[in-house]
Amino acid sequence: MLRTRLLFVCLVVPYAFLVRALAFVCDDAYITFRYARNIARGAGARYNLGESPPVEGYCNFLWMLVCAALEAAHLATPRWSLLVSFACALVLLWRLVRLLTTEHALSTGAVFGAGLLCVLHPPFAAYATSGLETMLYTLILFLAGERLLLSKTVRVDGWTALALIGLFLVRTEGAAWMLVFVALAALRLVFLQPDRQLLIRLAKCTLVVLAVFGVYWSWRWNYYGLPWPNTVYAKTGHSAAHFARGARYVASHAVTFGLPLALVPLAGWVLLRRRHDAVALAALAVPVGFACYSVLVGGDFMAMGRFLVPAWPFATVLFALALDAAIRRLPRRELALSLGAAVLALVGMLPAFGVEFAPASWQARLDFRSQPGEGARVLNEAEVLAFQKNNAWKWSAIGRALAWWFDEDITVVRATIGAVGYYADCHLLDCNGLVTREVTIRPPKEKLGAPSHDRAVPPEFFLPHEPDVLRAAVVSGFPLLDVLGERGARERFVAGLDLLIGAPLRRHGATDRYVPDFLPVPPGDPIGDDHFLVLARRVPAGTSSAAAWEAFEARCAAWIDGSLRRADFDLARH
Repeated sequence: MLRTRLLFVCLVVPYAFLVRALAFVCDDAYITFRYARNIARGAGARYNLGESPPVEGYCNFLWMLVCAALEAAHLATPRWSLLVSFACALVLLWRLVRLLTTEHALSTGAVFGAGLLCVLHPPFAAYATSGLETMLYTLILFLAGERLLLSKTVRVDGWTALALIGLFLVRTEGAAWMLVFVALAALRLVFLQPDRQLLIRLAKCTLVVLAVFGVYWSWRWNYYGLPWPNTVYAKTGHSAAHFARGARYVASHAVTFGLPLALVPLAGWVLLRRRHDAVALAALAVPVGFACYSVLVGGDFMAMGRFLVPAWPFATVLFALALDAAIRRLPRRELALSLGAAVLALVGMLPAFGVEFAPASWQARLDFRSQPGEGARVLNEAEVLAFQKNNAWKWSAIGRALAWWFDEDITVVRATIGAVGYYADCHLLDCNGLVTREVTIRPPKEKLGAPSHDRAVPPEFFLPHEPDVLRAAVVSGFPLLDVLGERGARERFVAGLDLLIGAPLRRHGATDRYVPDFLPVPPGDPIGDDHFLVLARRVPAGTSSAAAWEAFEARCAAWIDGSLRRADFDLARH
């Protein structure tokens, strides 16, 4: 046990540093946070209050309940959810080290080398935070796998049933993995380690789990009116282009983090060639299964291969078994072999900081966030992660500004509904369809773009709903101030306002109903007091569109000549 604890500490230290360097809150996490807050306030699991039936715009029921507990305790969910997620990662790492040292009695060098390959893998560190359910899902998946697939013998008891139940509660596709794990365990008990009594117990356990799943699934269908979450309909497709994009997603991940990932098939080949036991088969089958799943769902737009993260602990078991086999064959080379694994882990960590191994031509061909050959430079995964961090920060400011200036009963159209919806707490119409079924029922676009955006519509799609705010953004009121001077910066702001808000209104023929506007963000907002909320707002009742546009143009002129300053805005709530 002392060896287990020492190895755990030696792995936690570098892991904590990398997690801190890559920590972020994803905008999509705020969608779950908003559902959680509505549960905590007694309104039920719904995004927009008053909708009937509500829309299931999440796929992480158990994580939503965890966040609801944070909301009920009046804790800052965007911050505390990161701590809960990191705690799940630590529990997972402890169980992994304990499995390898105690259950399988692998050599210290094998556990340490494989452990470094795990903790220094950038996706495994990045999604130790993010505000998403990824690490809780990874933990539950590993606990279920530990009992059914990765231990020397299959374990079937109440804890096994709880782990399997947790799988379909924490992620929608967890139901499929529940069946896969049970099937693999049954095959093991029939062909590799025959045990009729355990097989019967596994069958009984499976019946109990399926009964719980039936109750949960029936409740969902009755509450939301659909058999599956709305996100399933919004994000999935069945075209050849859809599957090709998923294949590019997996291939792009492989060339980005190539060295550690190359060990998965290599270790699997070595162990299977030596006729290793069922543990190696399962440890190889799960990463392969997650790669196939990623292809089927068409990939994911988020940074660093989120969909493949849950398979990484299983790959780590595979690495450890292969490394231990090499050490037992060459006992005098244990230090060299473990140091070699450590070097591979350090090299594999470099893409988290912008180091690219694959040629730019490869990245362009494997780009899954846009159409191949579009010509724009493909962002590396470190840049995409930074982009996601910055977006969540900007969109949070939009939500706070909307909450400051408007009442909660307004209707706002957004293409990104996470942080804006959480902070504004108003009725939102979703251009990507995650919480708006009117978009979801549309067929996917012929030309696919980034994953999860196949049915996206422009804000003007919702003009028949007469939303109060059609478009919204937060921008600096003094762009390029040091270069252009104050008047030049003010002119650039007005020109940008027309480009962001005015031009789309003219293009879609909505100038008779909507007019651009600009309002300062709340005093002391983290984004900076020099920023403004720019928006397309509905022309007030009793005011002609011509008069509204004339008043807007007069305010723009006053802003440019300096007669209108931030201090002149009435900061009282509307």
